[in-house]
Amino acid sequence: MDNVKLQAIELQTKSLPDPYSFWYLINVHMTKILTHVCQLVNWRRMARNPQLKTNVFLGEKNT
Repeated sequence: MDNVKLQAIELQTKSLPDPYSFWYLINVHMTKILTHVCQLVNWRRMARNPQLKTNVFLGEKNT
């Protein structure tokens, strides 16, 4: 699907009277993922046990 078709999708729920965009559904989860990744990185740094040379977004460890 291209961006125009995705923008045309509107989701309707019983709890919300107005329809909302498909991107709202995706953005909520992406925000939570980024928040938790940052929390894990910060907790490891505070414990003085950071993962050096690691890309948390790609899940790769560069040696």
